Amino acid sequence: MTVKVYIWKGTNPDFSVYNGVLPNKGNVGHVAIHILDDTKSNDDIYISHRPGTGGKKGDRNLPQWIYVLFPPAPRAENITFEQDCEKRIEDKNPKGEPHAIIPINGLDENQMRALWREYTSNKLEISKYHLRTSNCSRAVATFLQAGLKCPKNKMCFFCAANHNVAKSRARRLWITTGSIALVVFVTRTCVSSERIDYQKKLRSDYYRKIKEQYQQPVDPNTGYRRIELPPENQFDGQILWLMFLASVIGLSWFVSVFFDIELFSVGFNKGKLWSPQTVEIFANKTREHVSQQPKKLCKRKRFIFF
Repeated sequence: MTVKVYIWKGTNPDFSVYNGVLPNKGNVGHVAIHILDDTKSNDDIYISHRPGTGGKKGDRNLPQWIYVLFPPAPRAENITFEQDCEKRIEDKNPKGEPHAIIPINGLDENQMRALWREYTSNKLEISKYHLRTSNCSRAVATFLQAGLKCPKNKMCFFCAANHNVAKSRARRLWITTGSIALVVFVTRTCVSSERIDYQKKLRSDYYRKIKEQYQQPVDPNTGYRRIELPPENQFDGQILWLMFLASVIGLSWFVSVFFDIELFSVGFNKGKLWSPQTVEIFANKTREHVSQQPKKLCKRKRFIFF
């Protein structure tokens, strides 16, 4: 059994999710999967998950970002690979051919066909279309996970969306996270140092002033010495500047990481938001893994309580 993953990367290949969210007229990209039976040529399965029009033929003619705002839409009717290519024809791709074709041998066909039956019976979340939770990329990723014999609704470091992000994005995440951690550490160290120095100075001034005032004569009206204590606490202007700098860098980190929709989906979408780019990485990893360990498809390590 052979599986082929077809990937159309869209207008912005490096930021494929933005193609579907930004209200522009660019190509949003697409992903499809072909399950080929080596013994029966008429028993192939081609899955091209797309939004439909409530049961009518054709695709809903709406901007992709609309599907973020509304409930999941019914999926479109099944088509062939050739029909899919016709839908992807544009000036830069006159034949509508996919930008990448990834063949994978050795996946579990029975698991994938069982998932196909559930998919066509509308028993799965991916049976309908939603840009955020059940787009074409997530549908293909789910079928690949089934071919790896992954437990349902469970993910590991191998097949989760957040672990199939491009290395450049992952590197940026670690750099920005490390930068903000460093600034916070330096700020806290400086603040602590400034506070300690100030407390020492405060205590020194306190005892000096007390000593000076005790040397003064007693007030004849009250019979007591008038003692004025120093102010309790105050911050140096340098500390405020450091805190401001930490806030600016923290805001930059927030924008660079959480406004990257694929990385944003990691913590707030349970890894359901896939894109052509993340599926391409996942499919290549799957092909390499299956060729190296054909008898151990699922890489998830099972522990006592998991």
